[in-house]
Amino acid sequence: MQNSLKILRIVGEHGGEIPITQIKNITEKDPHHQINNAIKLGLLKRVKNNIALTEEGTAFLSSSSIERKKWLCENIQRIEVLRYMCIGLKTMKEMDRENIVKIIEMTTDRRYKDSSKIALTNMILNWLKE
Repeated sequence: MQNSLKILRIVGEHGGEIPITQIKNITEKDPHHQINNAIKLGLLKRVKNNIALTEEGTAFLSSSSIERKKWLCENIQRIEVLRYMCIGLKTMKEMDRENIVKIIEMTTDRRYKDSSKIALTNMILNWLKE
């Protein structure tokens, strides 16, 4: 979510709407996944070839870190892969890190290094358990 938050900030700093290509130039990375996740969460929307903040996205940006975390915990299941992890956690009562990473890797085009798997799974488990 940190990368999605960075994109939200970039959009906010550019008056609430920015061309997608300009985001790619600023971040020097392909923001496809982050933008799609922020759209699924209702924080961004597509406007022709631009990305724009929604009212919810604007409110999210202006909220405190505690309010953001609470909002994420309440809304994280809008992202399909995380919804499946929530179901897995509820049915299995516990899900190991490798299963979490496998689910993410199977449903996205990303592969994670061992060092980032721990941070990724800690963050997801904290969101899902609350």
